[in-house]
Amino acid sequence: MARRFTETFPRLAELMPPDTTKEEPAERKRVETTIRLLIGLALVFVFQYSRLGLTVMAAAVGCTAFMCFGLLYGIKRWGHARRFGEVALAGLFFLLILSNYYSGGFYDPNFSWFLVVPVGSAVVLGHWVAVRWTVATTLVA
Repeated sequence: MARRFTETFPRLAELMPPDTTKEEPAERKRVETTIRLLIGLALVFVFQYSRLGLTVMAAAVGCTAFMCFGLLYGIKRWGHARRFGEVALAGLFFLLILSNYYSGGFYDPNFSWFLVVPVGSAVVLGHWVAVRWTVATTLVA
């Protein structure tokens, strides 16, 4: 008969992240604060990119800020701060890819901002999320 994964591979099961079905208030507040910071920074960058004449980047950052407002609403309405936090990270990741595309790629100093995604995900969402974003960043880079 079928055995549970934890019974078959007990050593590997110890390495698996715990079941996090309950959301901690501190975690929710941390994700909400991070998304608010993203919105604040986005408004500054929209102004800067429009001043530099990079309208595509200004529009992309503006759309991401608008998306972050929706994420805050979603957290208030449905909870699931970790999921909405990962969507915010995906938006930031997309902006960094777009910015590097327009600014020169690997040899541009802007490229080092890719390190923000895995480090930020580790601080805000946990180490297993950071592993996923480290792999994604490595594949894109």
